[in-house]
Parts: sequence; structure tokens; C-alpha cells
Amino acid sequence: MREELSGIASAIDVRALPDTAEKLFGTMWDHRGQIFVSQETYILDFKDRAPTQFGNGFGAAIVRLALAFHNTYGGIIVFGVRDEDFAPIGLTSTLDVEAFNDVITEVTGAKIECLSREYRLPDNDCRVQVLLVPRRGVVKPVRLLRSFDKYQANTLWVRDRHAVREATEQDLSMLYSDRRDLSRNLIGDLQRSVHESLPPSPATMEEFIGRKDLLDELWSWFVFGSKARLYLHGEGGSGKSTLAYEFSRMVAERGSQIGFGNGEKLDYVIFVSGKETELNPYSATEQPFALRQFDNAETQFQAILVDSGMRSKEEVRGLDEEQLLAALTELFATYSGLIVIDDVDALSRRGKDTGEESLLMTCLTAGKRTRVLYTRRYPPTSALNSSVKVPELEASREFPQFIEACARQFSVEAPASLTTKRLAEATSRLPLLIETVIGLRKVCGSYERALDQFDAKGGDAARRYLYQREYDRLEGAGQSREVLTALLLLDEAVSFPVLKQILGMEDSIVRDAISECGSIFLSTSEDKLETQYQLATPAKPFIAGVSAGLKWFGVIKRRVELFIAENPAFTPEEAALIVQLDRLVRQREYDEVISIYETRDKRDPVIANQKVQALVGQAYANMGPDCRAKARECFNAAKELQYFDIFMARGWFHVESYAEYGNRQAILVCDWVLGQKKLETRYRAEFKSKLGSCYLEEARRAKNISQEKAVEYFAKSIDAYLSGLWIGRNIRELKEDETLRWLDAPLVGFIGYLRSDIEPFLAMIEGLTERGHDIHMEGAKSLLKALGRSQALREERERNRVVGLIRRTIGRLDQYVGKTGDFPGFRFIADTLRALLGDSLRRRP
Repeated sequence: MREELSGIASAIDVRALPDTAEKLFGTMWDHRGQIFVSQETYILDFKDRAPTQFGNGFGAAIVRLALAFHNTYGGIIVFGVRDEDFAPIGLTSTLDVEAFNDVITEVTGAKIECLSREYRLPDNDCRVQVLLVPRRGVVKPVRLLRSFDKYQANTLWVRDRHAVREATEQDLSMLYSDRRDLSRNLIGDLQRSVHESLPPSPATMEEFIGRKDLLDELWSWFVFGSKARLYLHGEGGSGKSTLAYEFSRMVAERGSQIGFGNGEKLDYVIFVSGKETELNPYSATEQPFALRQFDNAETQFQAILVDSGMRSKEEVRGLDEEQLLAALTELFATYSGLIVIDDVDALSRRGKDTGEESLLMTCLTAGKRTRVLYTRRYPPTSALNSSVKVPELEASREFPQFIEACARQFSVEAPASLTTKRLAEATSRLPLLIETVIGLRKVCGSYERALDQFDAKGGDAARRYLYQREYDRLEGAGQSREVLTALLLLDEAVSFPVLKQILGMEDSIVRDAISECGSIFLSTSEDKLETQYQLATPAKPFIAGVSAGLKWFGVIKRRVELFIAENPAFTPEEAALIVQLDRLVRQREYDEVISIYETRDKRDPVIANQKVQALVGQAYANMGPDCRAKARECFNAAKELQYFDIFMARGWFHVESYAEYGNRQAILVCDWVLGQKKLETRYRAEFKSKLGSCYLEEARRAKNISQEKAVEYFAKSIDAYLSGLWIGRNIRELKEDETLRWLDAPLVGFIGYLRSDIEPFLAMIEGLTERGHDIHMEGAKSLLKALGRSQALREERERNRVVGLIRRTIGRLDQYVGKTGDFPGFRFIADTLRALLGDSLRRRP
């Protein structure tokens, strides 16, 4: 710690402010120069004024600063000092510390007692106000419970030198350890006095990417949790072992600085693995795992005792399970530690005892604090509340970061954005499969050829590694393999009733099969009232390979073919009812349609016909709010049976547009309509505009809730309207002027919402190039007209920033137009922005 900061550090340590400025500031105050000579740092910040309210703006930023100080090393904020040159300017206002503390408790739930005191500076008439933010003790880091001003809920901040920033995965070890000795933390002297036994990392990647939320959960469990064991589970290739290893490495690195609430310190960290095989992404082949340490419960216990240093290999050799557990009891009674047991279900797959229950009982009866972290593919059936799923890489941050790291390691270029989308779909963003594809890129010459080879044969070894052992363990007497085959042949998401109908099985049999296949082979999505099931994309080639030779493959194939037939033959009774209902709907005699439908026996198979359901749904849709739920049920029933017509689609959209819970279901209806492969162009344009209206309503709702969501929805609304214009540009029936008038609403709303921040609007324009076609010329003019209303173009202080942003947009548009040909719409935007930029530069003083 620098000498001039000793008074500040001492005040933080004792949680009290001294009675004089000299005792607090010491040599950081220059009497001769009448200025502070210590710059802002981890525990010190200067502000020219004190906030008088804390709900937004500057006051909210001071709350954020206090939370960062509290989470990190504690801190002192000095109000009445310019942070540019550290010159005192005196107080123009004072901070109400009691109100400030109340706000912190309200937004975090934590009772943090900040202290405040005014001082007259030595040999100076200026008065300053000092706020002391105490350092957090052995309690969880503090984060927002709800959104606060522009800050999102669950945000975790740290103080990094002179700045506040959101915590990253690299900060977690500091946040969950002892932060009392700032000097030692800053120079990296972490006193690694714990015993550790970690093998080489099981990861093939040199860099560890992301997984911040999972690491945060692991740290919280390890330091503060009451559960002696925790399971990391997830499908093969999701990175469970790598995550567990990285966590154990971080814990070992922090060493004895990790303390627990009961005053104990960490003594040891060990990592043992039962993994049998691994996939080599460089050769795309499966190989034995060289670092395997146990193949039954006894050898697992031996590995723990040896790696902990409690016993030597010679001492544990020949001990039976009872003797091994006695030795473990001695270990757990004497030392506190972290034990990572990797791939424990390598034992259960072969019907062997995993030792989990014996190890848990030994931990629970021990005197010291021992925590055991397991990795396995399936969630534990008896400890679901002690398990954490390791999912695929998060799409917006972890996935692109992992791609870039892989590209660096394999010495190839990163893929373009369109290729990245295909890569995400082909691999389901599983790290191991991403590595495999990028490894293939090194020998295939391009990502497209690498993905083609991966989809064909190049990924066979990876898929076998991920899925073969799980496929082999499916219950032989059950119907899980039939369910997987049906989903393969359907090649789209379907609901439980549809799957049951195709297979002709009882509810319980289908549910058991879905449960058995669930976490490995299937992906799910929620569509209104029903969960939709489909094969995970990476699993499709594997299931295709193992299903084709099954003896009942032909039967299931024929059932699926009959189900997806475009023009199913109706019975005479069905045909007659359809003609009758269709005529009544056209005559708007909706009461009669509903009467015919509701007086028939619900078990009558005729009324289950998909077209009958669609017509009845249209009738309900026109009968007001009380009938919307029934309309929705009918439309869902028709959709599940693969039925579609535009009148049904319009009726469904009408129902969801007026729903009391917003436009999100209407958006799903639009997506369903636009997903129809044979949809006529005019209807596609129509529903693009409908989608634009839905997103506009979502943007209006989000304006006072989430800036990020409001920006996203405004951009989506504009994009949808522009797509509708482009698609319908040659259709005479569509009224272009009307669509342009609708487009003006999100454009004006977006610009007005952004005020002087022009960057999201320009980013939205740049994003339009990703659609792969030009922009409608009148739409382009509307964009530029709205842009001209921006406050940013009229504010002198924003000029430099605006100039830079416009240059960036011009550059990206020029690059796009140059690559794809002469697109007049985007060229017009670029040229107009270029003229605007020239005018702005000429007006510079």
C-alpha cells in the first residue's frame, strides 16, 4: 500500500472516519500546492459534488460506485474535489448518508452502513464531504435485486484501479476470498500455501472462455453453501470437465486467502477423474483418456487419499472399502478441502458403485468443511436440488469468444457472420463440436466445406463420442429409440399429442421415452400451451445412422409420411361438414358455426379434423374477448396437425393481437406464418408488416423498463416493415404508401427515444445488410428522414462522436455494396450520409 493512502486504508480497516482531515489524508494532501497528490485508485475516488437524490443519473452512479467499493476492498469517496486535477472546489451540496444507505438496502437487500463526515482541509477554507464505504466481510458479494436506473438486475460490480466495471469470471476468485490485504492482492502474492494435486487440464483449448454465471454459482456454493456436494451435469462436449478443472485451479490459486464463515481456512484442492475416453479435435478421433485415475469406488477413494497427501500409494494398496472410508474420515476431520470427481457416471454406466453415498456420509459426519464437486452427463436422480446444468455456450458473448479462441489456436481465420449462424446450428454451440468443425476447417480449405464434411462423415467420431454411450443405455424394452426415429423423420418440432398420434402409443410410454431421451438427444421449446420436441441438431446424423437398420424403421416412416401428406383424404362426413362450415364462415354466421361444433360429441373424430378446427377457430375469433381462449385451442389443434391457411392465420393473429398479456403470442403467430415454405409473396409481405406492428408495441412497453429491450424491439419493428416493403415491391394489391406510413411510427419513436444517442440507430442500418438484399428506396428515404430529426445532429458536444459513427456506417455500407453489386437503396443511404458528414465537417469551428 502506498504510504500516502495509509490513512484511507486505516479508516476502511477500522470502519470509522478520524476526527481531523490530517489523520485521514496524511501526505496525500499537499499543503504548499493546496491540492491532493494521490490519484484515484482501488480505494479512493474524487467527485466535484455530492448527489442530492439517488434514483437516476449521477446519484445512481454513486450507488453503483459504492457497491463496487463494498464488493472489492472498501473505499472512500471525497466530494468537493475535481477528479480531473484533484483540486478542491468546496461543497455546493451535501449527501444525506441515511437516505443513501436506505437506497442501497432497497436495491440490494444488503444492510451496508456507509459513514459520512465533513472536513475543512488543512490551511484551506474549502470543506469536503467524505463517504466511507465499508469492505464486505465473509458474506456473498452484493448485486442489484432489480433494475435500477440504466443498470440491470443481478449486475455485480468491482472496483478496478480508478474505474467501476462489471465483474468478469477472472474477478470471482478475488470476490469470494479474503480482501483485507490490498497490497498482497494487487501484486499477486496470494500465499498459495494450500496443498494441491491437479493433473494437466483436460481441455484441448489453451484459453478458458466465459462461463461466468456457472463459476459464480460454484464459488457461492463452495464458500457459502451448506450442501456438501454438487453435481455439474450436461451432455457430452458441453465443457463440464473443463469448467470443473478451471474452478479447482482458481480455488487452488487463491489458496489460503479463501476463508469460510466458521473461520476455517482451505487446506487442499484435488481433482480425480474416471473418464474413459476423450475426443481429440485435432485428429477428430476418440482415444483413451490418459489421465484416468479410478475405475471403481475403492480406487476412487485411494486416489483421493493419495492426492490429498494423507496416505502414500503403498499405504492404500490392499485396503478394503471400510478401511479406506476410515482413512477418509480422518482426512475430513483434520483438513478442509475441495475434491473434484470428474465423470463419476463412468462407473454407473457399467453398473458399478460410484461411492457417492459413502463419501457424502463421511463428509457430513466430519469435523472440517469438505466439499465434493462431481461431473456427469445425466442429472442425479436423488439430488436434483444439488445439481447445476452446464448448457451450450451463451450465444451473444461466450459463443463468439470461443470461436475466436479456437481460430487462434488452429491458426485459421474466424468465420463470417452467416457461417457463424450455420456453425451454431450444426454444433448447438457445444464447445467440443465447435472445436471439431474449426479443426476440420484447417484441412478443408473453407468453413462451408468443413461444415459439409462435419454434417456428412467428418463429425462421426465426435457424434459417437457424444451419443453412442447414451444411445446404448436406452432401455431395451422401452420405446425411446422409436421416439428418436419418429423425430428424425419429422425433422421439425412437434408437441406431445402429435408424437403420441404418430406412434400410436399410450401416454405413459411416450412420456417415459421423452424423459429418458431428454437431456441428451432432444431440444425443447415452448409454443403456447404445449412443449415442442425435436432432435438436437448435432444428434440428427447420429440418429440417422443408427435408426436406418432397425426392423421397425419402415413402419414409422410410413406413419410419418401419412401425417405430413399435404392433401389428406377426408371422409365423406368430414368433407360435408367442412363445406357447411366454410359457407357459414364466409356468410359471417359465426353463432351457427359454433352451435354445430359445440352440439357434436367431443369424442366424434370428425370434429378433430384439422380444417374443421381451423374454421371453428375463425368463428370463435370473431365472437369477442370471451371466446379467444377457445379460438386459440382450435387454432393450436389445427396447427399441430400441420394445417395452414391464410384465413386461419389472420384470425389467430387477430386473437393474439388483442390478448391482455401483450403481443408476444402474436409475434409467434407471425413467425409461424412466415415459416410456411409455400407462403405466397403477398401474404409474406402482409405478415412482415403485422410483425412490425407487434414489435413496435413491445418497444413502447419496454421504454420505461429496459433500454436494451426497447432498442432491440424498435430495430426489429423497422426491419420487419422494411422487409414487408421489399417483399411486396412488385405486388399491385399491396398499398405501399400505407406500409410507409406504418414504418414512420417506429422510426420516429426510435429516434425520439434515443434522444442524442445516435449509435443504435446507425447500428440498426448496418444490420439491415445482413438480410442479403437491397433496401426499398422509399424505405431508405424514410430512414434518412427520421435520422435527420435526431438531437445528436444538432448538439455541438456530440459532433465528434456523431462524425465517427457516421464514418463507420458509411464504411460498412460501402463494403457491403462493393461486395454484392450495385444496390441502389444502400448506395443512396451511403451517399446521403457522406454528404451529411461533409456538411458537418464544414460547419466545424
